[in-house]
Amino acid sequence: GVDSYEYHVCGEIYFWLGKRVFHQTDESAGNMRLIPVPEFAFHAGIAGETGATFLSIQHWHNGQPSSVRDVWESQ
Repeated sequence: GVDSYEYHVCGEIYFWLGKRVFHQTDESAGNMRLIPVPEFAFHAGIAGETGATFLSIQHWHNGQPSSVRDVWESQ
């Protein structure tokens, strides 16, 4: 019930969207465009050794739940 847009802020991160892999570092932070993640699309991320930060902008289709955990637990 949610589409999201992911944005790399800092650190090293590997981000998967389907079969595509995005590798971003501090040097490329801020240069990465928003990655749209449609509802039900496989996606994952792994931070580098020193951690990473990304911003997730979410658009809920059926009203925003009290927490994302509530959505996962109801599946």
